Amino acid sequence: MGAVVFDNQWIFGYGLRYQFLSIQQRQASYGGESYKGTGKQRGEYLAATSAQEKFTVVVEIKKPQTDIFAQHDYRSGVPGFSAEFVAAISQAQVNSRTWDVEGSQRPADRELLEGKRIFTITPLSILVIGSTKQLVNHTRRQSFELFRRCLHNPDILTFDELYERAKYIVESGDQKSTPTATDEDVPSISDDDIPF
Repeated sequence: MGAVVFDNQWIFGYGLRYQFLSIQQRQASYGGESYKGTGKQRGEYLAATSAQEKFTVVVEIKKPQTDIFAQHDYRSGVPGFSAEFVAAISQAQVNSRTWDVEGSQRPADRELLEGKRIFTITPLSILVIGSTKQLVNHTRRQSFELFRRCLHNPDILTFDELYERAKYIVESGDQKSTPTATDEDVPSISDDDIPF
């Protein structure tokens, strides 16, 4: 078994929690609108996992230049996170919750999605923000990684990590050692299904 894994390192290259996502709607309306038509919550993408049974995922994308850290440390050895970083996390959490309890319960949306076998059950959110170039010392690296590992929702991914993931997938697809599946094993995927 060990030799099989070593010869097929792509199995772990995507990350064990990785699920292929298909975009269902850009600038999706998650809900939150008052009877006066104000307060509507929109996000970057409403996506869904790809499998026989699919589940919605809320995707928020900020900028690679977004500061993850504040200019000054919170305490000695404890870097502070920037207000924009914290607000982006809050936005992803609120949008995910609003979609769960409101948007996904709208009869027309629910019928449309469930007709595609897409369901909403406490949806995951993904936040793409900043760059690991900001992790310039041990305390920043430690603080960032501990924070995102212990954060339940959203999953935080930096732009350079996203780039490396995409690069790995493309390069692995070019290698002859990558296993191929028969048409019965994997549904066909078009360029339109690629989320970014």
